[in-house]
Amino acid sequence: MAANFMKMSLLLIITGYLMVITKVFEMISIIGILAILAYRQLVRKRKAKDFFELISDMQVWIYDLLDGIIHPVISLKSRFYNIKHKTKSFLSSSLVKPENAVNMLMLLTVIAVSVYIRFYDAVANAAPAMSDSNVTLKWMKFIDSRQLFVDGIYPQGFHIILAILSKFSFIDALYILKYTGPLNSILTALGLYFIASRLSGKAVPGIIAA
Repeated sequence: MAANFMKMSLLLIITGYLMVITKVFEMISIIGILAILAYRQLVRKRKAKDFFELISDMQVWIYDLLDGIIHPVISLKSRFYNIKHKTKSFLSSSLVKPENAVNMLMLLTVIAVSVYIRFYDAVANAAPAMSDSNVTLKWMKFIDSRQLFVDGIYPQGFHIILAILSKFSFIDALYILKYTGPLNSILTALGLYFIASRLSGKAVPGIIAA
């Protein structure tokens, strides 16, 4: 999963640079390119027969939806119920042992403290943190206005990912910048927990690493 995330990030950065160069950095262009890449990946992974069966199933689903046989709200409720049921089953099976319950409580405490520490400044202060945030925000706006290397070369490509997120979410770039950093640090802490717990076979080293 981590490898796929890294590949996706690199793909978005390269795609962002190419779209800025060709002056087509728009949401519809991003969706189109990602759809083409997804189609290409699907064709590569599936045999021709399987792929056309998938297309046929999609057509049947669309016709059923238009005919009222499938109700999106009911389908979403059913899927939500299944996820809720699986989550309850997982938690109940995981918390049977007191040791697992204590480990889960410690992990939640660590994550809660991490969320408070990392998000406090972003919520309490209107201005972005530190000087690099202003530089990143400026380069996000450069990308949004389809300009490259206005003030020199900014090697990090993360500002392109932030600009793409801002395009898709219709949220101001300032808020994307302020809250994405703390969120990424929380995900990093969770990643450290999973790595350490998997390597050691115990939850406590993972909690300490997080």
